[in-house]
Amino acid sequence: MKPFVFLLPVVLPLPAQAVSYFENFGSYADGTYLASTEGWTAFYSNSGATSNNLATALPNGSGTSRGGIADGASWAAADGYLFAQNTAGAPATDFFLHTTPPPLANSTFASFVPASPSTTVSWNSNNGSFGSAANGAYYFAVQVNSGSWYAVTTNYVATSSPSFNLNLANFYAISFAGAGAAMSINTGSTVTFASLFGSGEEVTGIGFYVDDMAADARTLRIDNLRIIPEPGSLALTGLSVAGLILRRRR
Repeated sequence: MKPFVFLLPVVLPLPAQAVSYFENFGSYADGTYLASTEGWTAFYSNSGATSNNLATALPNGSGTSRGGIADGASWAAADGYLFAQNTAGAPATDFFLHTTPPPLANSTFASFVPASPSTTVSWNSNNGSFGSAANGAYYFAVQVNSGSWYAVTTNYVATSSPSFNLNLANFYAISFAGAGAAMSINTGSTVTFASLFGSGEEVTGIGFYVDDMAADARTLRIDNLRIIPEPGSLALTGLSVAGLILRRRR
């Protein structure tokens, strides 16, 4: 008998990649509100003016915009959370809360290459009186290759449990150069994921950009931030048992 061997493609799913980043903001220093206790930084700017670092600008001052880390007193579902708040008497304010890898103090974030076909980003939020587009907007942001920052174009102000695929997103450019420089977001034009992330290019920072938060104690609260790269399946060619056919020679 003469065997005939057929090579058939066998698709083997790759194991799901572990969570790339998770933060529940539970290591706050009670009463300080400093984002640095969790390895984040917090900046604010009024009407496109120069940005101020909330680590040095009295983040809990009366009549002053504030942001950072707080305990769960005003959000029962959270032991701690990231927040931005525009207090009574302050003008409309932008906030930029973000993290990058060490040497940023206390940071647990590590740069990563977005997985194909999906990199899932999710978090929980409690937006209180900020939870309406009439009171402003907020966006998830990424830094590309330790350079410029970009914000996903979706406004999540009215969403309590956002979840999306970063690979399918479009982005607004963020102008940010640290304390003392102007800070703004350009919502007039967009760029695609493919134009930002070529082969091997990394997400080197993540954060949230809050655009024009109205006054009177509008508050954004963020908790349980997760980033999960989810690679697809790998097609391998191998011997298929079903492809082994025996034919009797006459």
